[in-house]
Parts: sequence; C-alpha cells; structure tokens
Amino acid sequence: IEGLRSGGIASYISSNSWLRANYASGLRRFLRQYVYVRLLVDLGDNRVFEDAPDLYPAIHVVEKGHTTSPTNAATFNRGEGLESFAERLPHKLVTISIHDQRDEAWQLEDDSQQALFKKLASMGIPLEEVALGQIYYGIKTGLNDVFVIPESVRRKLIESDPGSRKIIKPFLGGANLRPYYQAFEGQWLLFTRKGCNIDSYPAVKEYLQYYRTQLEPRPRDWPRDQRWAGRKPGAYEWYELQDTVDYFEAFSKPKIMWPDITKFPRFSWDESGYYLGNTGYILVTQDKWLLAYLNSRCAWYLISRLSIALGERAGLQRYRLIDQYMRPLPVPNAPAEKQAALADLAERLTAAANARFLLHRETRHRMSSDLGSPGVRLNEKLINWWELDFADFRREVKTALKREIPVRERSDWEHYMGTARQSYEAYTADIVRMETELNSIVYGLFDLSPQEIKTIEESTKYRYGEI
Repeated sequence: IEGLRSGGIASYISSNSWLRANYASGLRRFLRQYVYVRLLVDLGDNRVFEDAPDLYPAIHVVEKGHTTSPTNAATFNRGEGLESFAERLPHKLVTISIHDQRDEAWQLEDDSQQALFKKLASMGIPLEEVALGQIYYGIKTGLNDVFVIPESVRRKLIESDPGSRKIIKPFLGGANLRPYYQAFEGQWLLFTRKGCNIDSYPAVKEYLQYYRTQLEPRPRDWPRDQRWAGRKPGAYEWYELQDTVDYFEAFSKPKIMWPDITKFPRFSWDESGYYLGNTGYILVTQDKWLLAYLNSRCAWYLISRLSIALGERAGLQRYRLIDQYMRPLPVPNAPAEKQAALADLAERLTAAANARFLLHRETRHRMSSDLGSPGVRLNEKLINWWELDFADFRREVKTALKREIPVRERSDWEHYMGTARQSYEAYTADIVRMETELNSIVYGLFDLSPQEIKTIEESTKYRYGEI
C-alpha cells in the first residue's frame, strides 16, 4: 500500500486471521484510518489451495486514501464451495462500514448485525473486569504422556507410597469440558510443580525416573542441528512441570471452566478441585450467575464475533476461546434478583446435565461389560445410543461388538434401552426448558427487541440441550 500513489488500487490474497487476531489490531486501525477497502471476501474453510488446506484465505481490493464510503464484503462458509464464484459473488455481497469498525475485531456483516453487536457491547463491562483478572490457562506439563496418568497407575503409586496422594490431582482436558458438566475419565496429574521436593514422593520419583531422558530440559547451549530427546529449555528440573503454575491455588477454588476451541458454549462449574490441561481455561469466581450468562446465546453471539473461526465441523463453526478473546467479552449489569434467578438456573442445569451424563456413562458401561470383549470399543452410534431404536441397537452391537444379543436376553435389553432412552429424553427436555428460560432472562438484560432476539437465535445455530 505504501508504494501506491494516492487513489492507487491493489488487490491481493492473504490469510483472513488479521480480521480478528489480537496481533493485527494496529493493521486494522491503519486500514480504517488511511485506506479505502473496496472489496473484502472471506473464503473461509473452503480448502482453496491444495498445498495449504488449513489456510483460510481472504481476497482484498484496497485503494490508497481515506474515505467513509461503504465496503462491499462477502463471506463463504464451508461446504458452499467456490464453484461459479464469479456468478455467486454479487449475490453474497453486503455493504458494511469499515471506518467505524472496532479495532479489536472486524465484522463482515451488514450494518444491522453490526448495530446489534455494538448495542450488546455498549451495555456490558468486560469479563476481565468482572472476573477481577482471575482468568487462567490450563497447565503446560511439557509431556502429558508422562505427567497425566490413568487410574491404574495412580492406584499403584498410592499403594507404594500413600504420601503420593498429595501431589496427584484429578485432571481434565478441553475435550472433557461440556455444557454445565465435566466428563471426568479417570485421568490424573502428577503435580510436581516448581520447587517440589521430589524425594518426599519416592514412588512418583521412581515412576518419573523411568522417563527421565524424555523429561530433561534441553540445555540452552545445545547445538540446534542436533536432536534433543527431552523437553524444551527452561528453568525447571527434569521431574518438574514445564510451567511454574504460580496460580495453582486457583484450581482448588470455585471456578468456571471452558475449552480453548468449541462449536457451542461449553462452560461448566467446578468445586471439586479439578486441574486442567493447556487446552482449557478457568475463571475463579463465586458468582454462579456468570456460568448461566456465559452459556447464553447472547454471550455466544458476542464470542463468535470477538473470536477467530477455525472452520466448520458438523455444520457449526469452531471458535477459539483463548483469554485474548474472552477477556473483552461484554457482561451485562444484572440486578440482584436477575443474578439470583440465573444462578438458580445454573445450579439446576448443572444437576440435570450431570445426571444425563451419568446415564450416558452407565449405559455405555453396561454395553461394554455385558456385550463387549477386551480390546473392542463401542462405535460412534453406540456411544450415542439414545438415537437408536432397538432394531438399530441390535444391528450396531453386531457390527461394532461382533456379537448377537442372545434371544433370552433381548427382552431385558429392549426394556433397559427403552427406559434409558425415556430418561434421556426427560433430562434433555428439562435442560431445553431451563435454557430457554435462561436466555429469556439474558435477552431482557440487554433490552432486546423480538427482531434482535430472532437475529441472535438464527445466528447461533447450535441446538438447545447440546451434550
């Protein structure tokens, strides 16, 4: 652009990440103030370049010189494809204002959508202020395969040295964080943080000693052209976690947890002292009403416009929920009675979601124990057993578990699966009802019109009652 004369035009293709990435706020400010963006086309996750399938490109046509003239913009979603691009582009174009966009992120939507976003943003204060800065990322161990252990290893370590229990913590990854509940899978963290006296835990030390070559931090003077078998350089001992985890006490406090990448809200409350890996975040708070708000459609509408989209999966866009996108999230000023109502809904939703999860886990466990065999796992259809009628269930058992349900047991299994399905449907209906009530309260906090509510409902495409 610097090389253009005044009024000169340039066209180029780049990654679309600059539209919202934190590092590009200066670039957005420069373009807004000094450049006329004539055309901006976000091609999204359409695998445009065969050699760079994970690149999400955008086409830009810019003119040197400032103007308040509107920009023509279009967005192509995954699955639409780019066939007949020239013919389809004019029908997808909308006019948007660039000169008054927020430097934190740009939105390629028509002015009515931008006006709604600005309204929501103007009626709240940033989550970082509400949380008093207590938003933390999960723990980077440097080698999860060693520091994260299954229940069987935990049991052996404690049997060998009961004192090991002190530094073995229940552990979750981002995939375990679901809407209102955590799917704990019996994983545990050896929490040997900086300063840990490893000699006080002989069983843990012996276990880690076996992997010492993989755990050693690389010396800073190690030749770069020579392979190092251990971890990256750092001021940590071979048996210590890679992170200093100065905020480790936060994991023992009441907190809200969420994954770093997700297609829909997956915020949950924890008072069990779960530790979290580096694919998730926590917010330390006593305010349960915040959990309800974060799981609301208004919050997701805002998040999806503050965050970077990572492409679609199963028809929904995935978004990064890292702290740089979550800290500025507007939180409405809720009066005490609304906070109480939302906190009550958050508690009841948490109870219902956990009960439904236990039903899922118990049903899957019975399928595996009664119908499975060692080394054979349930397939996706059996994992989502509530979507199957009994004939389909029998068919999937034969396909995935390589066996027929004996004739004498079929009646019992049909009754069991039918009852479980009824319970699932009852839990889900209850969750949907409470989520609808929750969203109604949040819509009221933002004083939204019926049309604005419709816009948010249609924009946030996930279903009520997601698991």
